[in-house]
Amino acid sequence: MQFASAGRTSHAKPDARDEHGTSALMLVAQRTEPDLVQRLLDAGAALEGVDKAGRTALWHAAHAGRLETARVLLAHGASSDHADAARENPFGAACAAGATAVVDLMLAKGAKLEARTARGDTPLLLAANAGAVEIVDKLLTRQAEKDAQNEFGDTALIIASRNGNAALVRRLLSAGASTALRNKDRSTAADVARARAFPAVVELLKNA
Repeated sequence: MQFASAGRTSHAKPDARDEHGTSALMLVAQRTEPDLVQRLLDAGAALEGVDKAGRTALWHAAHAGRLETARVLLAHGASSDHADAARENPFGAACAAGATAVVDLMLAKGAKLEARTARGDTPLLLAANAGAVEIVDKLLTRQAEKDAQNEFGDTALIIASRNGNAALVRRLLSAGASTALRNKDRSTAADVARARAFPAVVELLKNA
């Protein structure tokens, strides 16, 4: 479907959908075209319409890191808490994508720090998995739960250690993240770092 060109015509149906349930607004939200997003909204596009995965235009903008598009959608009242079928909301999508500027925008709008996905991941865990040290720092500064565990029992520290992300491990340790917690495999952060052969991370954890 040629959503972009259709969105520029006065006769376009703003909520036409493709086979995935994607509307013109959702598609354009993934690009840097805030003016076109505004025009689609003015034409009556559904702000909180969802595709077959339950994702809104704001989710798509957040996932793609489109700051100005997200700004337009939020100004119209889009919710950063509207969860998709996997219970990931736009704020979580921004954290998972490492979209720092979008995260900042949503934090300023009161995004929830402890919302969980269907797998039990909080925004902190999603950001940790993305290796997004700056976002993790912002969340910890706002008192996000540093030792939150997902359904696998993984904490942000365990995730960072498994990925060999020494900078992230340092930041989490400075916030007081527990080195003693175990996941459902009974592994600590040091255990997973050792198993993945990240000696520098193992040393950081040993000296914590």
